[in-house]
Amino acid sequence: MSYNEENKIFNNYKNKYISNYVLKNIDKEIKKIIDKNYLIAKKILLKNINILHIMKKKLIKYETLNRKQIKKIIFQNFKKINI
Repeated sequence: MSYNEENKIFNNYKNKYISNYVLKNIDKEIKKIIDKNYLIAKKILLKNINILHIMKKKLIKYETLNRKQIKKIIFQNFKKINI
């Protein structure tokens, strides 16, 4: 699926059976979903910025982290948010 920035229509849906009105509504709904989830992801990252800083310090010190080390950092420091 490709997105055409010029006319704001997803090219896979562009055919003679779907009106421009319906295509524009599909685009609006997709944009709402993307925008909502972007804000949720941003909120989670900002609330847990400490995890990124801890990982940064560990990576500077050790150069690599394995899966077990990353999980330990996350689970010890993760702050839940209300969505």
